[in-house]
Amino acid sequence: MKTVRVFANLTQLSATVSFISWKLLHAVVMGKKPVLLPEHFYHVYNRGNNGEALFLEERNYRYFMRLYVEHVNPVAETLAYCLMGNHFHLLLRVRPQIVLDAVGKRADRGLANLFIAYAMATNKDRGRSGSLFEKPFHRKPLSHPRSVLAVARYIHRNPVHHGFITDLREWPWSSFHAYLDDQPSWLQRATVMEMVGDRAGLAALHKLPDETGIATAF
Repeated sequence: MKTVRVFANLTQLSATVSFISWKLLHAVVMGKKPVLLPEHFYHVYNRGNNGEALFLEERNYRYFMRLYVEHVNPVAETLAYCLMGNHFHLLLRVRPQIVLDAVGKRADRGLANLFIAYAMATNKDRGRSGSLFEKPFHRKPLSHPRSVLAVARYIHRNPVHHGFITDLREWPWSSFHAYLDDQPSWLQRATVMEMVGDRAGLAALHKLPDETGIATAF
């Protein structure tokens, strides 16, 4: 019950799940990806075109994150992220419409600007041409608080899932580190932390063998 109350208080959603479903159906019929709606949560992910590497060096990761804060942070709160060699995962909550109106663009455009800017710089750096990312980027709406926790867990555990590390703290290009201290951050940690309760709850979430245990643990 705690996670349900937190989710409702933080999102203050005026649209219902049926409305979300209608938007998704309309998008499928029209052959388009659904827009990112204000005050909704999304799992956004993508990979390099044909599985090509997006990040080859440390400076690539750093540059992507600098562009990310510049283009995406004004239009969406970020609850979690993880950058891998040829793909990435993001957990976002789109900012309220009044904020989007103030910055003059939708969340979709903020993400598109990020991908365009990074692709242009990468193509120039590598002497390549053409699309760097698969198009369009993937976005999955999350309509339940446990879905938010499940995606946060999945994103942080992605390097473990792919066999690169065994300890989440070993992967430098993940938001997991930001959850381990109280230093100021542009990352929106409050939503996940209120759902899990404390650092012990955070550790328990990430130790679950799969997401099925979230329903009983939180």
